[in-house]
Amino acid sequence: MKNATKQVEQLLRDYPETRDNFKKLIRKALQEVYGINVLSALIIAEHYKAVETILRANRKAQLNNEELRGAKRKHRKEVISEQIKKDLGY
Repeated sequence: MKNATKQVEQLLRDYPETRDNFKKLIRKALQEVYGINVLSALIIAEHYKAVETILRANRKAQLNNEELRGAKRKHRKEVISEQIKKDLGY
């Protein structure tokens, strides 16, 4: 995440027009950071709110319905959580 933050900071410096326009920021990040072509980046940036809505709905659906959770969730919640607790000294 730190790397992504640094990259976004640089984009905001290099392209001041992205500071007040999420679509432009997303488009520039997809193009310059992730190497996505201009047309694809434009389409994705245009529909980013729909993507956020879908991801939010997914999290809520899985939170409320155990049967909708993926197979890797148990691993993330148990094994990784335990490792993080251990690393933090709990």
